[in-house]
Amino acid sequence: MGVYFGGSNTFFIHPNALGSTTQVTDYTGTTVAEDTSAYPWGQPWRQTGSSYDNHFAGSQLRDTDVSADPTPNRWYTYGLGRWLSPDPPTSASKIIRDGLHIHSREFV
Repeated sequence: MGVYFGGSNTFFIHPNALGSTTQVTDYTGTTVAEDTSAYPWGQPWRQTGSSYDNHFAGSQLRDTDVSADPTPNRWYTYGLGRWLSPDPPTSASKIIRDGLHIHSREFV
């Protein structure tokens, strides 16, 4: 659960299992200020109430100017339903691409 401070009001952000914002309630937790649903790829499906904080799958605050969700290593655009860049390289991805490392005993 997250907290959003809007002027003199305090709101609580309720995420689903993926971390996407689904409801925003007031400080009492009983009045729903926003109710949001999204398609599996992040594009907004249904929204009632005011828009406070839009998060998709646990990402940082959605950048509505470019219609994208920032994550630590790359951007996801819900309009296209895809990442804007490939996965960043890691040592695990090098091992997966190089079949000799996976089956090294068979090539000896």
